[in-house]
Amino acid sequence: MNISIISNSFVALPAIIQLVKTQQVSSLVVADKNPRYVAQIQEIAEHSHIDCVVVSREDFVPVLQKNYAESGLQLVLVISFPWQLPEVLLDLPAFGFVNTHFGKLPEYRGPDPLFWTLKNGATETAVSFHQMSPAMDEGAILLEQIIPIHNKENYGLLEYRLSMEIYPLTEKLLAELPGSSSPVEQDQSVAKWWPRPTEADLTIDWQQMKSDEILGLIRAANPYHVGARTQIKGMPVNIIEAEYASGQTQSKIPGSIIHVDASHGLFVLCKDMKCIRINALSCDLGVFSTFASPLLGLMAGDVFDPLEQWQPMPEVV
Repeated sequence: MNISIISNSFVALPAIIQLVKTQQVSSLVVADKNPRYVAQIQEIAEHSHIDCVVVSREDFVPVLQKNYAESGLQLVLVISFPWQLPEVLLDLPAFGFVNTHFGKLPEYRGPDPLFWTLKNGATETAVSFHQMSPAMDEGAILLEQIIPIHNKENYGLLEYRLSMEIYPLTEKLLAELPGSSSPVEQDQSVAKWWPRPTEADLTIDWQQMKSDEILGLIRAANPYHVGARTQIKGMPVNIIEAEYASGQTQSKIPGSIIHVDASHGLFVLCKDMKCIRINALSCDLGVFSTFASPLLGLMAGDVFDPLEQWQPMPEVV
């Protein structure tokens, strides 16, 4: 099999490293967005004596069209590519383009399915291999590996586990493609498109969100969004990690701190009158374990502000 791999993210590396050893990979194509990642792909290509093609948003279509039309390519595997691939490219390889999608299809279409999977409190997700079509995430499903989600797993940990499934699934796909693969068309009746999360999606609404919803958002926002947004005493705060906790209070105000000390941390009341313990947060002063909360001047009775008072934190570059 003569295959090319298109990628843009470090999640592709475990699969790429294994696949180039099979001597079936003729080229690695990488978007020019992340210099560190580009350098690593170039190093792998040089060491493996295969072509490396760096493409930009402006030139990727003609560059790929030229390279693939002349290569006798059989399959293109796409892992986290940032730009929509047009129809003019999709029919060039004999077996087309296959996309790796970290989410169930068609329930979790879109550019960031893992964020929404975690935010929505799902107990499982999937690594889905689907034939690419002109409409994003709508092609027939070739393989799907269901993955249970661990109780305290954040986005980064879950993404890492899913990345380790790409290579074995690719091996299975390559074994099936010459004739035994049976694509399954997606059920449009349960299809849903999830957009990139906005600041509002990343912000805790203490007045409306229950404890499980808040914990789901915190897990979904770690690490790429640097935690779930909120503020207290006029200070923007990102909550990075939290968990369920027991606690007693006479307060009925969602978002209120019911206990804080250097030994036990920071406990907050939620709308459903359940408590969560915040384990880590970040603000303009740095990243802290909440056992340092007294040093930040936080005390019982302080209240995390409601959504309408939120002012977004500057993004961390």
